[in-house]
Amino acid sequence: MDRIRISDLALRCVIGVNEDERREKQDVSINVAIHADLSKACRSDRFEDTIDYRALKKRIAAMVEGSHFYLLEALTQAVADVCLENPAVAKVDVRVDKNAALRFARSVGVEITRDRARAARAFVGVGSNIEPEKNVAEAVRLLAGRARVAGVSTVYETAPLGRPGEPPYYNCVVELITESPPLEVKASVLRPIEARLGRVRTQDRFAPRTIDLDLIAYDGVALETEELVLPDPEIMRRPWLAAGLAELAPDLVLAGPPARAADVAAAMPQSGMKRLDSYTARLRKEAGHDG
Repeated sequence: MDRIRISDLALRCVIGVNEDERREKQDVSINVAIHADLSKACRSDRFEDTIDYRALKKRIAAMVEGSHFYLLEALTQAVADVCLENPAVAKVDVRVDKNAALRFARSVGVEITRDRARAARAFVGVGSNIEPEKNVAEAVRLLAGRARVAGVSTVYETAPLGRPGEPPYYNCVVELITESPPLEVKASVLRPIEARLGRVRTQDRFAPRTIDLDLIAYDGVALETEELVLPDPEIMRRPWLAAGLAELAPDLVLAGPPARAADVAAAMPQSGMKRLDSYTARLRKEAGHDG
């Protein structure tokens, strides 16, 4: 397989677990090897037949410099995910070095290899009606520390169903790029974040909550177990879930019976959903998706 290399890309981002590492951006160096079939470009000498590595470099730089990761491993994975967004890329090798991360060492680095078949799009419904402005933002930040956040839908304020007098919800959908299978996303990503934000599950499924994180779709996967059903049947009953999913992935086909996310959303009433555009813009900026 042919390769395109981007070497020693010097960038700065928030990376680390210590407070002093998170107050200011840290220096990182990124090396990428793109595996792709370049035979057509080799014969044609046409720009259209190769990978635009200048555009790829800009996409990597924008993602990295707008990111907030705790682990170097997560940042390295996010760079790989950006590269694999291009359908011409079959595999990618990524090395990210953090300068002066250890005493007496010039740098610490993480190197991974990822192929296209392993990356998946996971869509997470996010909701809160206990300090929702703070908790939804914190949930998105924590999600970004465990996977790459590829998109954040419009945030809607909605009234609690059948609960007059209780505080309204903030609801949105977040798209993650992940290699973890669906059940692992739920158990190892979503539930720990809920616990960290003080979610207490009771027999009352509709009680107020600090945060609610539900895996509602995972690419086009259909799954039915005691722990998880995909796609989430609530998409067909909750307009804000349908609208958020359609905004991020309008052509995603939801299984059983098959339907495009955009068509599902278009068929549902939008009344009772108040757009929170200013809050959404702030949330997207913090997640590195303010474009």
